[in-house]
Amino acid sequence: MGSYHLKPFRSMDRRNWLKASLGLAASTAFTYSLKADEIKYNRLVHPYTGRWMNDERSFTLPLKARLNSNENPYGPSERAKAAIIDGFKDANRYSRYVSEALKEKIAQYEKVSPDNVFLYAGLSEMLNLFGSLTGMQHGEMISAHPTFDLMPALAGKLGGKWVQIPLNDQYEHDLEAMESSINSNTKLVYICNPGNPCSTMVDPDQLASFINRASRKTVIFIDEAYIDYVADKEKNSMVKKATQLENVFVGKTLSKIHGFAGLRIAYTISSPAFVKEMQQYHAWDFSVSAPAMYGAIATIDDEEFKAYCLRKTIDTREYAVSTLKNMGYEPLPSFTNFIIFPINKPGNEFVQIMADKSIALRSWNFNYKNWARVSIGTKEEIDMFLTAMKEI
Repeated sequence: MGSYHLKPFRSMDRRNWLKASLGLAASTAFTYSLKADEIKYNRLVHPYTGRWMNDERSFTLPLKARLNSNENPYGPSERAKAAIIDGFKDANRYSRYVSEALKEKIAQYEKVSPDNVFLYAGLSEMLNLFGSLTGMQHGEMISAHPTFDLMPALAGKLGGKWVQIPLNDQYEHDLEAMESSINSNTKLVYICNPGNPCSTMVDPDQLASFINRASRKTVIFIDEAYIDYVADKEKNSMVKKATQLENVFVGKTLSKIHGFAGLRIAYTISSPAFVKEMQQYHAWDFSVSAPAMYGAIATIDDEEFKAYCLRKTIDTREYAVSTLKNMGYEPLPSFTNFIIFPINKPGNEFVQIMADKSIALRSWNFNYKNWARVSIGTKEEIDMFLTAMKEI
């Protein structure tokens, strides 16, 4: 079928390719999900990602500090809650017209056209779509390693090739190595910036230059789930590139600083041609609930609430980093709402010790080291974690 580059493909070619791919995804042949993989590798280090796979539902004690999913412990805002409750007046109606209002609001906030905005139920919905399309084409997807692995792991599982490019010595994306790995089989380059599980960030000028060159060859997906935790997010965001160039997509989510992880609101900024095309094959305006979208309309430009969450997160993050350093640990620089640092125990042992203390977190193994990733919860939750660290 070839690539899903927008520029080299005529409209009918792209339409037929998308229709065939999505039709296959809807058929009984499409049975794989990362949930199944987590079950398969539960209580093992995942061979493709290096992550210790431990389902928190298997914990024997009730969780007192959930520090494993990078959620915002302070949200949603009061403004969002009120809008969600009011939005139940339309819960009995399909949500198309509410989605149009939300698109207008997002476009105003991002300084783009509504035609550049594609809505969906959480960033994972779009990542799964791209992953399935790449895999079913048996194409290659390039990403950093380690990274947020939902999309590339799914592509690899469905018949594609996941090309993992190790992070550089600063634990940042190695853009030069990623670019040199692009070939005629490359369908997509995935960049999570700021990163996950490594909390570092790519220099914006270097990333913009990379996008200028690489987007001529393949599709570039920039995952900006954590961009709201960056001090100068406008400078570091690649939204302008997504509107100026073809084959560039920037994903954003309300799951983090807005506290909407359970409400499932996210969007992609890209070219009007791509947005229009995807609307034909994905029931995007029915996948997001009307009450959640009313809440998103109310909160997306609530700068006071976001500033409050950012201040609390940074203060608690700095406190945790300082305390860990005094204990001899070396967390990586963080531009996110989590920290990651090397540990001197196997990940499975470390995670279980914390689970026995009612604390959930995650562990990876890469660069010949074991690592712990800890979400920045409330001060009280971080105190529980730090107390546990002192005890072990």
